[in-house]
Amino acid sequence: MAKLQSPDSLSTTLDWQDYLMNKTEELIKGLKSKSQTERLNAIEALGNSRNPDALDPLLECLSDKQSDVRREAVRALARLDDPRVIEYLLEATYDKDKQVVSMAAAWIGNYQDERIVKRLVDLLGKRNRKIRDSAELSLETLKRYAVKGLISCINDRNVHRRRSAITLLGLIQDKRAIEPIISALKDRDKTVRARATSALGDFRDERSVEPLIEALYDKYYGVRAGAAHSLGLYGDKKVVPRLLRGLNDEHRKVRYMVIWALGTLEDRSALDPLINCLTDESSEVRCRAIQTLSKFHDPKHKAVRPIIDALQDDSQWVRWKAADALGVLRDPTALPSLDAIVKLENDNTDFSFCGKTITEVAEESIQKVKMHSQESAT
Repeated sequence: MAKLQSPDSLSTTLDWQDYLMNKTEELIKGLKSKSQTERLNAIEALGNSRNPDALDPLLECLSDKQSDVRREAVRALARLDDPRVIEYLLEATYDKDKQVVSMAAAWIGNYQDERIVKRLVDLLGKRNRKIRDSAELSLETLKRYAVKGLISCINDRNVHRRRSAITLLGLIQDKRAIEPIISALKDRDKTVRARATSALGDFRDERSVEPLIEALYDKYYGVRAGAAHSLGLYGDKKVVPRLLRGLNDEHRKVRYMVIWALGTLEDRSALDPLINCLTDESSEVRCRAIQTLSKFHDPKHKAVRPIIDALQDDSQWVRWKAADALGVLRDPTALPSLDAIVKLENDNTDFSFCGKTITEVAEESIQKVKMHSQESAT
């Protein structure tokens, strides 16, 4: 079926209106075609036309026996940008075809109307992941219109609804949600609690600090890690003593996130504990410790020697990070060890990160150290 022409190809506005009317009538007739392909093409073209005269014919397609036709009709109706479409898209969210429901839920968020919030909140509880994702997308678009409805979900029996509500409230960042999200830190579902810690970090509100500190002792490691991350975002150094206890956490992901948080807070009391993390059993944790220490403001450069020692670590990742960190620290005492890495032709050339081998990173760090020494001398 022929596509609609551009109005630029027609000489006057009147010519375009006549063309559009004739073409719309032709496309409406195409909706009755025995060929499903022609019907689908006609629906798509009517949606692209954005002609209000296409509304009623497209609405009839929502009750078509073929689910493909109903899906295309939802997409076309949404393109019409007509407020009358809202109630029909709402009706489509009850369709027996899950893809039709998902599409309608995704498109309906384009209409800033509180009437649709209740239905979208209902869809958050569906087992079908695509339907939940579409509902989340629309509710995030609705922003302040959705806040009240989402807050009401925090104590809902449906765990999917609680999880989605917490995530969305964190994204929307309406301060009315802070206290309800804090209450979710006591939820029986560990995923809800973990999402609550992340959401509170987005707000960076003082009311959440003590509850997040308490969450550092949660039985689920995901909650403890999320709390550490959010406390790092908050930026108050008074939490450092509590975070330091997390360096001995049984789970590597918690230790990793605690190190990240301590790096953002950059409190001098964390320096020695962070250096001790260079011997952690997890290479992931050792890498994070190296990266954090390289950016830690320490006039005495206490971390240089331990990071030089990390050039001999069993992990290639750790050695790569150590070579890179020494270039950031720019301490001349690292030059002999970096030179040794460059001269050593073993596995330092068969591992790369960001397109650079360990040897190449060591060479770059040597140049950074030398350049810094020259600048300091002048």
